[in-house]
Amino acid sequence: FASETLNPLDGANWVARAQIYKFLIPAAKDADQFAIQAYNTAIQLDPTNPVLRVELGGIYFAKEDYLSAGNLFKQAVNLKSDYANARYNLAYSLFKLKAYTDAKAEFEVAQSLVEKDSPDYKQVSSDLEAVNKLIAETADAEAKAKPSVETIEKAGTTAPKAPVVQEPLTKP
Repeated sequence: FASETLNPLDGANWVARAQIYKFLIPAAKDADQFAIQAYNTAIQLDPTNPVLRVELGGIYFAKEDYLSAGNLFKQAVNLKSDYANARYNLAYSLFKLKAYTDAKAEFEVAQSLVEKDSPDYKQVSSDLEAVNKLIAETADAEAKAKPSVETIEKAGTTAPKAPVVQEPLTKP
């Protein structure tokens, strides 16, 4: 009632509404859609607030829409480049999208933004180690999948196939 009737131009009212819907997501059908709508309205009313984009991105991430989540986290990073949580969430979205090299870069930035002795630093370090391992595995698999130069040269020296008989060309 407060967000729609009393003061519809107050972003804080829309944030409160979005948070209520967010808490109802496990229990109520379509609560996620109402939360998304409320966060979008709050973002329109407060377009420079990166926290709103991180919150909305979290809803998309929970729905396993990693691309939409990553886009929102990237917007938050663009608004506040030293926002560690936005960087971390962007990295994790990229990780889920299997963009491991980009995820690694974001994890490294997030790691540089948190205190070294904190649990957050340990978490980012663990995630960075996992992504490094996946990058190495992916590189090994790609190296095995690529043909050798000799294979390519041999393929080029085989006798050319006879052209397939085609019907005559006509103008449309």
